[in-house]
Amino acid sequence: MKSIAGIAVHKAGSVVFQKLLSHFSKEVGLAVDPLSRHFSVSPLPQAEILRALEVDIKPEGVFYGVIRSPHFSVMTRLKELRLIAQVRDPRDCLTSHYFSIAYSHGLPKDPEKRDAFFARRKAVQMMNIDDFVLESAALFKERFQQIASLWEKHPGMQICKYETMVERPNEWRAEVAAFFGLQMTPQLAADLDHVADFNVDRENVSKHKRQITPGDHLRKLKPETIDKLNSQFASVCQTFGYEIDARSTDSSLNRSIADNHSL
Repeated sequence: MKSIAGIAVHKAGSVVFQKLLSHFSKEVGLAVDPLSRHFSVSPLPQAEILRALEVDIKPEGVFYGVIRSPHFSVMTRLKELRLIAQVRDPRDCLTSHYFSIAYSHGLPKDPEKRDAFFARRKAVQMMNIDDFVLESAALFKERFQQIASLWEKHPGMQICKYETMVERPNEWRAEVAAFFGLQMTPQLAADLDHVADFNVDRENVSKHKRQITPGDHLRKLKPETIDKLNSQFASVCQTFGYEIDARSTDSSLNRSIADNHSL
């Protein structure tokens, strides 16, 4: 079978995405060799790591894991692979990114990278979430645009959605199984249940899986912040099928008013 690589934006369930894709890969006999496993242990920038590793990419027989944007853009040999990507509402990505950097993201093993991350965490903890997401919006927009560009160049690339994965997991699994040429069976479904658990009893900012319900930006961001993000991500949301309309801001405002009344 032709080798496969996964692509994902940060905070689109990429850790679970890789676990599930790895299981599907083993089912069809692909070796699993995630390129991203080198990121936390090497002192080199991630782009340099990928440039070095892609020299040894095999066009057949390997699943190379999930590469988080924007680092895949430096690779010239993706055209030799089958590609499957996972996206999420960019406004929710930004919201989740704040809590990840400020509280829950794991520490790099490389000492220099760990020190840099600690400094970044302290700076983010001093910011409020609205300022953070607006500051980070341009970077995430670029990442989504890179995936859109890759999709245009590789029309056979499959696009998966985080929202489907957590809200309609059976539908998501069936789509990915078809990509691997597999049929969903009761045994495969049971195996996948052990690989990924989407239950979160209550939100915990210190955990990587803080909460999974789509639309979190409506619960965490100010209406005026959402308005700015809606404007900035209009074309991206259209490309990947995420709705933007006045109801989003109205819903956020209603939640804000309700929260104030409940204090």
